[in-house]
Amino acid sequence: MFTVRDYQKKDIPLRVKWFNNEKINQFLSNENQGKTNLEKQTDWFKRYSRDISKKFFTFEYDKKPIWFMGFSNINFTNKNADIFIMIWEDEYLGKGLWETAMKRLIEYWFGELELHKICLWVFDENTRALNLYKKLWFEIEWTLVDDAFFDWKYHDTLIMSIFNR
Repeated sequence: MFTVRDYQKKDIPLRVKWFNNEKINQFLSNENQGKTNLEKQTDWFKRYSRDISKKFFTFEYDKKPIWFMGFSNINFTNKNADIFIMIWEDEYLGKGLWETAMKRLIEYWFGELELHKICLWVFDENTRALNLYKKLWFEIEWTLVDDAFFDWKYHDTLIMSIFNR
């Protein structure tokens, strides 16, 4: 059974584990790459819990947390936000759960939050993610050429959006 709940303090050790997973952090922004620890993530959670421009969710499969996703830069005046996606328990990749999760968030964005536009940022070589976003009607709005430097080379960042029309 697949369920979604609000992100909680008890999820901090998972955040540490997942941010330290090299398969994950290869597609994160430069500021999130590298190792983290409980202290850093506990400080992050304190800031997050006071920040009304962010809303994260923990996704569980058979009551086991397997990833988290959410919104940042929520702007209720302009009715837009950015989506943040952090997936990982390795054994759950490729099972179609990510698509289900994205569909649930889209319903939440445009239903309960009444947002007009959702944006996400993705590196151009993250083809698995790009294919899913395109399947879910996200469109490329901008390409930021040579936007990030890691693995000894520059990478383009694509800004993709979906609209509530």
